[in-house]
Amino acid sequence: MKKPAFRWIHGLMEELNTEIACIKLGNAHVIPVTSPEIAREFLKKHDSVFASRPITMASDHLSRGFLTTVLSPQGDQWKKMRRILTSEILTPARLKWLLPKRTEEADNLVRFIYNQCNFTPDSSVVVNVRNVVRQSTGNVIRKMIFSTKFWISTAMRR
Repeated sequence: MKKPAFRWIHGLMEELNTEIACIKLGNAHVIPVTSPEIAREFLKKHDSVFASRPITMASDHLSRGFLTTVLSPQGDQWKKMRRILTSEILTPARLKWLLPKRTEEADNLVRFIYNQCNFTPDSSVVVNVRNVVRQSTGNVIRKMIFSTKFWISTAMRR
């Protein structure tokens, strides 16, 4: 089985004993960086390049005219939304305040899967983890925003 490209590149970086390199893969230049300091400096300097996204009809419709932070193109609106997110919503204090709610929902997820496996009459239980995790993710969001949740039904096992 072939090694993934990132492992090959990482091995090459170790072999060359370097923290930054430029490798041409086909028509694209790849600049791998193994040093966190260099990566941080690079991302700060070229933030606008990494933040720019192509404007497509799908992203316009999904974001209802680019009203969300995730799909908005680089510009004044995106910078304002990013500033609000980093200063108000994604602060360490807010994440610490929400930790018990996330922990409670993670415990509920593990408990639900455990109960489905142990308290079912037949020995071959199939739990659709994709549906259960999707439901659990929604519960985490609802718990953090509204302090309530939607109970996982037994229909989620299918």
